[in-house]
Amino acid sequence: MINILEISFDGLAKSDYNRRKLQKQRRKECAKFLGKYKLILYSRNKKQVNYAEKEAGNLEVFHIANNNLSLTFEVYRTAVNIMKANHIDIISTTDPFACGFVGCLLKIRFKVPLNVQLHFDYFSKYYWIDRWQMKKFFGFWLAKMVIGCSNTIRVVSVLQKRRLEKIIGKRKLIEVVPTPVDLESMNPFQLNADLCAKYRTSNQTKLLLYVGRLEEIKDLAGLLKAFQLVQEAYDDVNLLIIGIGSEEAKLKKISIDLDIDRKVLFLGSVNHSEIFSYYHGADIFVISSKAEGRSTVLTEAALSKKSIVATKFLGAQELIVNGQTGFVVDVGDYKAFAEKVLILLNNPEMMREFGEKAYEHVSKKIEKINDIKILVHLWEETVKTVAGY
Repeated sequence: MINILEISFDGLAKSDYNRRKLQKQRRKECAKFLGKYKLILYSRNKKQVNYAEKEAGNLEVFHIANNNLSLTFEVYRTAVNIMKANHIDIISTTDPFACGFVGCLLKIRFKVPLNVQLHFDYFSKYYWIDRWQMKKFFGFWLAKMVIGCSNTIRVVSVLQKRRLEKIIGKRKLIEVVPTPVDLESMNPFQLNADLCAKYRTSNQTKLLLYVGRLEEIKDLAGLLKAFQLVQEAYDDVNLLIIGIGSEEAKLKKISIDLDIDRKVLFLGSVNHSEIFSYYHGADIFVISSKAEGRSTVLTEAALSKKSIVATKFLGAQELIVNGQTGFVVDVGDYKAFAEKVLILLNNPEMMREFGEKAYEHVSKKIEKINDIKILVHLWEETVKTVAGY
């Protein structure tokens, strides 16, 4: 069994207990197939945090948090100490930026192979288009440098792999390992069928549902414009928005300016144990992102038998059969987005049929999606890239 040091930004640092518990369960499942599993989880936080905990016999997690420029150095320093104290066969990082930069430094210093995980479509033009010019230049350069330094790469969708191959060629092993989906929470006996009832003004009210971060890359401003057109033509419909993020105040103002604030309900962060009840209770799942990776929420919505309207990011193109399990429209085309939503709202039988076909389509992929051994196998193959192995 191989020994691994993984470095990851703690994206769930502010999430509810159930989300963090699920993440821990996945780490422990992964640890069963490894020798030593050392994980550095870092986050930006005003309160400085620095401690280690053993989550399993061979799994040790090092938590690091501060809001200073020294955060990356602290991650590097901790990683160096781990490398000196343990025999580590491989380094894996979960992004090509700060994580990846530290990974490159460790690879050079300790002559250990590097695996870089790309959970997002970082090379989409939409990921960089609205960013400060210097940050755009430096970030894109850093990502390409880290990718060049890596021995192997993990991506989360087939289309993401094809895009990356166009950029760097086929000289590196690029493996598709989708993000796991929580199937236990989808147990029908655990669903609260009445959870969404309070958001319906009548028995005829339809509910659109969005789940995700409230960030600019998600183009929720475009979604609100589309919803304005939808409710003008179909009055008895509400939009539920689940998630938090830096755009929340801006989006609430937009909904007021568009005079749809009575029908757009910002529900904030929802406990993970309840999220599938919202999928179950809604009528159509909507997502308007400019760029994504695989998009776990799309998989969850499909497995909840929801018809879907999405923009044409990589994950949507891979998971949705356009015109059969949902609709996919061009990024930023909020008029086309509204038209597709209205087609479903005005055709309940099509809505139901799309949901059934979405479930069938994604169910065929779920076994591979949740197979943690695929990632472990990639790490094992990464170790073999070292000359003389």
